[in-house]
Amino acid sequence: MTDGITGDASMVTYVISADNNHTDQERRHYFYRNIKSTSFSLGLSIPSYQKYTMVFTSTPKDIVKSGTPFIEDNKSIVLVAPWKYVMNGSVASNLSDIYSSYKKWEKSGKDDGFWDNEKLLTLHLDLEKTEHMHEFFNQFMLNRTEAIFVATYGGLTRIVPTGSKYKEKIEKDRDTWKASYFKRALDYDGLVFSAPYTLKERTENDTEPIPDIMITKSVTVTAYNYKPAVIGSFVKHEKIVEILGTETDQNCGVDSSIDCYLLDDGAFLISSNREEHFDEVGRFFGKVDPLLMHELYNISVYQRLEDFDYQATCSLNDSTTSSAIRLRIPSINILFELLTVNWWSSIWTWWVSNLSFYSWLNAPVVETANAPEVNKNCIKRQAQYYIPTDFSEIEGVIECINVNCTRNYKAIKLNNSKLKSNLMFVMVDAKCDGCLEEKSGDIDLLQEPKVFEKESEHFCNKQARYRRVTEPCYDYHEKEESDCSGPLSTPVSVAVIVIATIVTVLCTWIR
Repeated sequence: MTDGITGDASMVTYVISADNNHTDQERRHYFYRNIKSTSFSLGLSIPSYQKYTMVFTSTPKDIVKSGTPFIEDNKSIVLVAPWKYVMNGSVASNLSDIYSSYKKWEKSGKDDGFWDNEKLLTLHLDLEKTEHMHEFFNQFMLNRTEAIFVATYGGLTRIVPTGSKYKEKIEKDRDTWKASYFKRALDYDGLVFSAPYTLKERTENDTEPIPDIMITKSVTVTAYNYKPAVIGSFVKHEKIVEILGTETDQNCGVDSSIDCYLLDDGAFLISSNREEHFDEVGRFFGKVDPLLMHELYNISVYQRLEDFDYQATCSLNDSTTSSAIRLRIPSINILFELLTVNWWSSIWTWWVSNLSFYSWLNAPVVETANAPEVNKNCIKRQAQYYIPTDFSEIEGVIECINVNCTRNYKAIKLNNSKLKSNLMFVMVDAKCDGCLEEKSGDIDLLQEPKVFEKESEHFCNKQARYRRVTEPCYDYHEKEESDCSGPLSTPVSVAVIVIATIVTVLCTWIR
């Protein structure tokens, strides 16, 4: 694309999730071509599961034949993406908005240009296909699942049961195309376990309960490798702990001397057999057991992808310094302006216009306002961790550097013929008393965005990306004349300045 050529390529690349906490390896097909008479190129990236799309032979008029459409039932919660289903209408907030528009359309004579046909027909198809989802929940999932849902590529999200408290958790992701869980499930072939991300350690004073675990899986049309939807469920954290204690070969009960962890592919804690770790579900594992996470990273059980945000902003209040008063020498331009009549007349006019004896003697009392937070441009660096595709299991020993203590550990990737998931099962001896949590000299376990210091990171020594200087001028026009488009300096009449000064003084005294 940099050289302006046309072509296509297929490659395995890293795809970062919408929340910037995870990354997956996915094969993408790229198409690119140059835009004629410009220095720009247009690129298109298509995932392997989107080589095909549905083409409808029906029209919105055919929906009438299928019965009364777009009516919410009392057996499930229905959410729709905030899209424009009506070409010249507003964004739909719920299914009732679409139903109201549908009734108006029927009365108006069924104009063919009223609807966005593809969005409307896809939504109607999704409603029909997911209509009986409540029966699946009642028959199979009641014992271990709090709620189930399905999210479709057409923007529909259906949740069962109707009294579910999970509507609020999913409602912010009504736009399935932008939902992090939706994209992650599409990019991964197995089960995706996830917990609400938390940065700070929860304390005993926190009133929020332990978060539930979300499990998602993409639905695939095998013949075309097409993924039209994602199914998911919410499971209580207590159920995961119960499985750890009863259905594992090792002793991972609550009273065990072994620490057992379930981590996701981004090194975030999903579950643990230790009660003191329950409040850290969803936290980066480098903050839960730093010594063990250092070991897993150093032996490449977890690898990471770093990215830079060159348009980030940082608060000046984070690192402010004071300095002594410096003698500043005015520039030559200012010294030159002091000798001109224009400068003195403009200063005099400004001073007189802002002088008011009444406001000077009777200044109103105002409250002191807090100074707004001032930001500066900076560069931030962030990392996403992932499990290599060729990793299966490993075991080793962690040595404590300040006390005589060792911890045996074993890590197993739960991705086999029985259970294909994004989970990592880690067993390790309990922490040693008095052992330092951090290793001196090791690479920082970067996860959250952090200010990138150019000097300390040898920024100038990094290899520059390939760039090509623009040859043609894409905004050139032969009729444009440089003499007519340059800056123009018009001198100001001294008489105008004197008259303006006199008028200003008179207005001030009269007021």
